[in-house]
Amino acid sequence: MKYTVLTLLFLLLLFSCKKYKQPLMANGLEDCSCAEETSADFKIEEYWGDINDFSMITETDTAYTNKNIYFTASEEGAEYKWYIGVEVLTEKVVGRFFPNSAVENQTIPITLVVKKKPNNICFPNDDGYDSIVKYIHFVKRPDFTGAYQPYPLNMVGIYRVKMPHLLDSQDITLVCEMSEFNTGQILGISNYDGAGTSVIIPSTPPYYGLPLWRMNYAEIQIGQSPVSNYNYLYGFLRRKVNTNRYEFEISYGGINNTDPNYVKRTYYGRKIN
Repeated sequence: MKYTVLTLLFLLLLFSCKKYKQPLMANGLEDCSCAEETSADFKIEEYWGDINDFSMITETDTAYTNKNIYFTASEEGAEYKWYIGVEVLTEKVVGRFFPNSAVENQTIPITLVVKKKPNNICFPNDDGYDSIVKYIHFVKRPDFTGAYQPYPLNMVGIYRVKMPHLLDSQDITLVCEMSEFNTGQILGISNYDGAGTSVIIPSTPPYYGLPLWRMNYAEIQIGQSPVSNYNYLYGFLRRKVNTNRYEFEISYGGINNTDPNYVKRTYYGRKIN
């Protein structure tokens, strides 16, 4: 009995002192490939309509007056301070309406300061603070100027683009006139398929062409039109912010992708005139 008790005590002592292997601690530096320092970067977006209209929202550095403009911080989970004129705002996303009388032909500074707990494992010198100033320039939203006189549209001109179905670059020309009944802008577009197919606006009234549906300073929406020689051409033309790089998103040949003649393509290029 004595030896049995001693044996049990020895086993208890042995197992109580045994060290079990612990899992290895993760090396924080190995997980830094996707990490970023605290950033106050943000984007500026022009809304075509009111704050509840998401039909066309364009990232831009220039906008029309009488528009809603929104500013969105890139950093998640931070403290935000926006300085817009005399206002100080603290949301991740802020927006304001900019009327003609206040900002026409002006360049407005927008400042964002962010504060966030820094990632000192990956960035030992990051203090969690960052600030940035960006500028947005305002151009008066154009008005009608008279019978069959289109208001100025900065997106008209000649574009040299790369079409995915062709080896060589192509030129597309976009023109603008007033509609047949002087009720809105219409567009003409040449060589939209790379094969020379065009929507031609007559040289004298009555004018007809593609309706200009929506318009921000750096983006336009070309409306559908069921005219036989360019059946249901539709698309967007937009400028990449702070560049002379443009993107055409265009569909034609049929009203939707169930039509065997339907084609949808994206062209990238620059404005040359």
